[in-house]
Amino acid sequence: MPRLGVILVALFLLMVFSGVAGRTFIEYEWWKEMGQLDTWFAMATYEYLPRIAAALLLFIGMWAAFELGKREPHSSDGVIDIHRPAFSRIRTGIFAVIALVHGLSLLNPKTIVGYFASSSGEGTWRDPVFGKSLTFYLFELPFFQQMLGALLFIGIVVLVTYLIGSARVDVEAIRRGEFQLSLTQTGKMILTVILLIHAARSFLSRYELLGQQHGFLTGIDYVDETVRLPLIGACVAGIVAGAILFWMNRWVLALGAILLPVIAREVVPPIVASIFGK
Repeated sequence: MPRLGVILVALFLLMVFSGVAGRTFIEYEWWKEMGQLDTWFAMATYEYLPRIAAALLLFIGMWAAFELGKREPHSSDGVIDIHRPAFSRIRTGIFAVIALVHGLSLLNPKTIVGYFASSSGEGTWRDPVFGKSLTFYLFELPFFQQMLGALLFIGIVVLVTYLIGSARVDVEAIRRGEFQLSLTQTGKMILTVILLIHAARSFLSRYELLGQQHGFLTGIDYVDETVRLPLIGACVAGIVAGAILFWMNRWVLALGAILLPVIAREVVPPIVASIFGK
């Protein structure tokens, strides 16, 4: 059975890479005929290197998380052990497939090219709310949002992989209703990093208010500027506080710090808008 799994993974990878290799070869030959190989190499660098780096980071993160999870102490009485050597190759193959399928699709090359190819000069225009340039909104903001989104996805997958690696399924304990899920220091560290990345991503969401549709106008209205914008800041502060509280094992307080500002952000602005109007 393990050998069959390795064969299936190998066939899947061969199928994926054969299509990519064929398309790449055709493009290479076309650009070669045009005498523009330098252009092709530059385009390939921007298109493939970031995606390969994301796939490698995802694979290394999953592999390292699982290995760290294996080192956690567990009772070996009456459990199903998923760390037997027979599953090692299958596990590595599964990690490779997940990394390729998701890692190669996490990043948009056009966003990366736009960020690095954008002019260093920011011009004279600034938005009246945040004071940012047009270059920031067209190139820098999409790049940062994409990178943080990719890191957030990788962090969540790494945390799930760590939990799987550190698990021993005690069938008898589950039948007795004694199954418990707890986070070790390593798990809490991964969760803290995830929350901090989410806080940074939430902070960038404030700039999306400039594209809000209000029927008669597009942009930030009075309620957005005076209510919703401060509540976004409160959400960011709540996520950071929640990360610290999670690290201190204050689970209830951490959940409250994270959820209460989010609830307020969704509930308070419509109430204020209905009372005071636009």
